[in-house]
Amino acid sequence: ASGIMIPDRNLHGEIEAIQIRLDNPYKSKFNNLTSVDKYYGATAQCCPHYAGHGEITDTVYLTEGVMKSDIAQWLSTELGQPRQFVGLTGVGNINQYRRMLKELEKAGTKRIVVAFDMDACTNENVRKARERVLQEGYDAGFEMTPINWDGKYKGIDDLLLSFKTIKT
Repeated sequence: ASGIMIPDRNLHGEIEAIQIRLDNPYKSKFNNLTSVDKYYGATAQCCPHYAGHGEITDTVYLTEGVMKSDIAQWLSTELGQPRQFVGLTGVGNINQYRRMLKELEKAGTKRIVVAFDMDACTNENVRKARERVLQEGYDAGFEMTPINWDGKYKGIDDLLLSFKTIKT
């Protein structure tokens, strides 16, 4: 099948996994590159994806999706307001999130801005996942800031793109 390969990078910018975004999805538009069905093959485990993998700042923006975090980070830089983004491979991927909390604590991050897609306002599962993320972040000692925007822009990447369009 045709699609694009997206590197999933850890805190140090190292590729830990490769996500494949299919042009014409059958069951899922995202799959992970794996060799599990080969002799001595390995499963694929994605990591929290750090976009703009430079120095981690005291604030990071958390969103859902490897590609979405890359696009949002690039757009924020293009708009003259560079931000660090971390993307989870899904809002419910709590193991990736817990790993991220430990890594960000060690890196000195104090604040996490939760920028999940706007379907968190209408989708009960996404809303519950966001509440869990907020609670676990508070419990881990982070300042947690959930943000919302006009629902006509699904994700933070769409919102930032609208600003870039206005700017140009």
